[in-house]
Amino acid sequence: MFKARERTRLMLFGIIAAVLVCSTASAAPTFGFTNITGNNPANALIGENQLSVELIDFGGGQVEFLFRNIGPDPATIMQINFDDGDTSSISLPMGFTDITGIVSFSDPVNGNENLPGGNTVGFETTTGFSADADTPQPVNNGISPGETLGITLTGDYSDVLADMLCGDLVVGIHVQSIGVDRNSESFITDIPVVPAPSAIALGIIGIGMVRNMRKRKTL
Repeated sequence: MFKARERTRLMLFGIIAAVLVCSTASAAPTFGFTNITGNNPANALIGENQLSVELIDFGGGQVEFLFRNIGPDPATIMQINFDDGDTSSISLPMGFTDITGIVSFSDPVNGNENLPGGNTVGFETTTGFSADADTPQPVNNGISPGETLGITLTGDYSDVLADMLCGDLVVGIHVQSIGVDRNSESFITDIPVVPAPSAIALGIIGIGMVRNMRKRKTL
């Protein structure tokens, strides 16, 4: 009787928490970036202050990663990489959407371009999941202050969000022409800016508990 009561309580908590993460997810969480190269502290701060990526449910079984550069300091996103580890929560093809400004990206020829400095933090670009600003003038085609670029991939929104929050899916960017010296830096996603991480974390725990209860029920 006691075990049955406990299972019911756990299930109820899991459902409530899962509802929380689903309602929170609709707020389209925005992830900031953390510098990983440290070439210039001032430039690293510029990137961390004005660059972000918003995760959006694009519909039709697709998710959109909307990259923003709010400025005002000089900095241009030239390269975007995804490391989804062994989760496989995202899949190709890759699409380019919600472009504002003079922005033009495409898949690199080799389809597996590494993120500069990524090896220092264990970042490994998943094969085929990278994009570069187009030549012949890539700085002009990158994401500069005031510009945006959306990248769409196939995937279940809730799974992709959970993987990003758990660090199983990481997005990396290489940024050039930063600050006064116009140097370069690399960044990877960190915790979401909005909504509150605690609410999302609670939801993920709830989803995990529901999944575990279902597994136990089938045994």
